[in-house]
Amino acid sequence: MSTTQTVLEILYDNKDKFVSSDFLCSKTKISRIAIWQHVKKLKNAGYLIEAKRGVGYKLIQKPPDLLNNFEVNKLVQKNKAINQVYFFESTTSTMDEAKKILENNKNLAHKALIVSLNQTQGRGRKSRHWLSFGNNIYASYIYLPQKLNPQDGLLVMFASCIAVVLALNDINIKVKIKWPNDCLVNDKKICGVLVDIKSDMSLIEEIVIGFGVNVNWEQIPDEINATSVYELKKKTTDRLWLLDKIMYYLSALIKLIEKGYKKNILNLWRLYQITLDRQVEIVSIDKKIYGTAKQIDELGFLLVETKNGIEKILTCDSLRFL
Repeated sequence: MSTTQTVLEILYDNKDKFVSSDFLCSKTKISRIAIWQHVKKLKNAGYLIEAKRGVGYKLIQKPPDLLNNFEVNKLVQKNKAINQVYFFESTTSTMDEAKKILENNKNLAHKALIVSLNQTQGRGRKSRHWLSFGNNIYASYIYLPQKLNPQDGLLVMFASCIAVVLALNDINIKVKIKWPNDCLVNDKKICGVLVDIKSDMSLIEEIVIGFGVNVNWEQIPDEINATSVYELKKKTTDRLWLLDKIMYYLSALIKLIEKGYKKNILNLWRLYQITLDRQVEIVSIDKKIYGTAKQIDELGFLLVETKNGIEKILTCDSLRFL
């Protein structure tokens, strides 16, 4: 834990009370001037701290939505799904950072959470550019499984979408899942999920789950078919709280897959899906398919009834409702 983090934790433990400089110095083994510098750093990060000469410092309150390095690192202590956190003010994409972590030290990558306030080159499926706007959640999660085979990849995608759905349900936002990786409210996108997998012929070696959730995005352009938690609730939501919830559910759902309860994931997906029994247009590299989305199979592939019979969709560039 950094010294600044230690100062913050002491102020949190004594919230709305003044903490003397002498006490902070004794706990951190640094000078009064150094304490003042760490408090200044916390103020710059968004904390409201009152300083009174001869008395000390008092944490007045934390803003309703404060996502920074200090707050995100608290998740390591409270959420068993996370072993370590990498936080960025800005990066090309959290998926890029996850790749670097795996390349540099795979042994320490398991259960690493990467969070960034902004992405300059965020990407979705098929390497599409993922727009990063507003005070949203942009994160990737590294998981090194022991018992998953390559055919479980789509189930991990489903589990990731379900985790977002369950977390948003906890604040009374009813979300539906569009096959394979979008979370929608009233047919508008509130979250997208991306899953990158590295595997051999028999086992998945690495999973990186990326997700972008529209949280406190206040002014969404009309030309973008998206919505946000703020737009739906008309108030600010604590992104750290929501991120904690998503990770809690995601960890539990991945464990279900690892333990062989794959039908449970499929049943949960069916409970929240919005794709089946709808007319769809599916675009892939070399063709378009029109028909009715009828069902998913045991691996999560989409079965579409066309005029030529049932087509099994393993992947696609896009799926559009007609």
